[in-house]
Amino acid sequence: MPKWQRYVHTFGSGFMCLFFCGLGLLCVRLLLTREAPSAKVPYYASVVVMLTMSAGLIAMLLRSRRRIVTEFTYDGRALRFCTLGAPEMQIRDLSEIDKIQDWQGRGGSMGYRFRFRDGAKIYVEYAVSNAVTLAETIRQQISGL
Repeated sequence: MPKWQRYVHTFGSGFMCLFFCGLGLLCVRLLLTREAPSAKVPYYASVVVMLTMSAGLIAMLLRSRRRIVTEFTYDGRALRFCTLGAPEMQIRDLSEIDKIQDWQGRGGSMGYRFRFRDGAKIYVEYAVSNAVTLAETIRQQISGL
């Protein structure tokens, strides 16, 4: 993945985290205010729901960063990759790969989704160098096993 695209992902993730953190802080402020309306139960319930949604969306955002691949190599036996959230090299054996599918987005196909036997998933965009040839090579080797 080109550096500019990594920066766009990082900037977008950072902006969204700040937005949801701000929303969460606003919810905490509303929860701690002494001037609650007369219908306190629905008020507090809605604030808690918004706070929970903010925390959940931040967790989903950080989780997705650990799944998007920035570097991707394959030597015939092992798959090596780095993700946005974990820049250190991770190694997976070919036998650990359960399925390779097309990764579909709103605009069509975006790349490949690798699912491992332990349930983990990674997403390889077409922008990653050699993604198409390596994914197709791995897909053929998996179907031959």
